[in-house]
Amino acid sequence: MATEKLDNLIQDYISTANTVIKNQKPLAGVFGFGKSISNDACHEVFLDKLQKTLEEDTEMDAYEIVQFLLQAENNYECPKSVKFMLVAIQGLAVPYVSKLTPEQKKEFKDYFEHNIPKHMRLPVQDKLYKELCK
Repeated sequence: MATEKLDNLIQDYISTANTVIKNQKPLAGVFGFGKSISNDACHEVFLDKLQKTLEEDTEMDAYEIVQFLLQAENNYECPKSVKFMLVAIQGLAVPYVSKLTPEQKKEFKDYFEHNIPKHMRLPVQDKLYKELCK
């Protein structure tokens, strides 16, 4: 499956983030002092690699990409700070929605409605949901 590359990127990202968390000093980031996981470059590096992979890999099917990105936050065991990034990457699915069939859009729209309560959605999720509703 073509999403294997995406899975490897996420696994590497989680591993890197866990290393950063393990090596951070107590109270790192408190009152803006020291380096904490929330301001580490590993998040941007991961996002850049993920975007580049999506842009360069022409073998991946739009349905697979949207499904993978939408469900990533639930498919990986990771710290809360990493979970937020796995939600944020859902925004990368927006350009692929136009390539889905109406049935596929409905499937993902239903997934949203049953698994992501409206009051809990982040702006990036609202943007994806609106695109699925078109």
